[in-house]
Amino acid sequence: MGFTERVEEASWDNEGSYVDGQSSLSIVLDDVSCYDNDLASCTYSREHDCSHSEDVFLRCGPQTNPVFSLLNSQGNNSLGSTGLLIATYLDGVRGTVCDDGFVKANAIAICREMGFEDYEYASWEGNGSFMERQTSLPIVMDSLSCEELDFSSCVYTREHDCSHGEDIILKCGPEPSFRLVDANGNNSTGNYGLLIVTHQDGESGTVCDDGFTTTNAQAICHELGFQNLEEASWESDGSFMEEQSSLPIVMDDLSCSGYDFASCSFSR
Repeated sequence: MGFTERVEEASWDNEGSYVDGQSSLSIVLDDVSCYDNDLASCTYSREHDCSHSEDVFLRCGPQTNPVFSLLNSQGNNSLGSTGLLIATYLDGVRGTVCDDGFVKANAIAICREMGFEDYEYASWEGNGSFMERQTSLPIVMDSLSCEELDFSSCVYTREHDCSHGEDIILKCGPEPSFRLVDANGNNSTGNYGLLIVTHQDGESGTVCDDGFTTTNAQAICHELGFQNLEEASWESDGSFMEEQSSLPIVMDDLSCSGYDFASCSFSR
């Protein structure tokens, strides 16, 4: 194929991530064995006992794709599957990704690149909700377009015509949703109520207070859309006991380091 530079960094995997295209082709090579950097040193068989999930994906040099990560509002790596999308290039340039032309396929390709398994839930928004963190970084990727669900199908430019209000906030998996209910089990019309969480798989119930802190309360209030986060507070009692006892406890050991839920970890 003509690659001559840094071939010692060649690598491969067999993910089967182009399976639609793969399944339209025959498997025509198996049991390849080479003892030198020259194809003349190789032996192989044209018979096989493989499936297309074993097809080789080859990289003929160093990793050139940017590395992606998610940051929470504190600038730390997100503990969940949501955060400010950061791209880091091989030359060390690091920054945010603009939402120009961003579509579902782009979100899925990046979530898969980061190793998230529930990438079918991928979604995004372009906004300045982490603005203090965003403005400390350059915008380093724009006009991203992915044809397949694999990042090797994507093209992009490092030039941009964006503002940080267009930075991608990416969600790479199912996140729980919250609501407040009154003593009758109806959605609260105010800013106080029994905290109910619903996980992506549909399980719904209450939240235990083990290790609960003001920061946890602020992160959830922010998730619920409340603005006066510094006034967030909580108590744990059985004052809605009839409603509470009808529901399972489905979240415990919640720990948040910032005002956004991307900074939180928890146990079910």
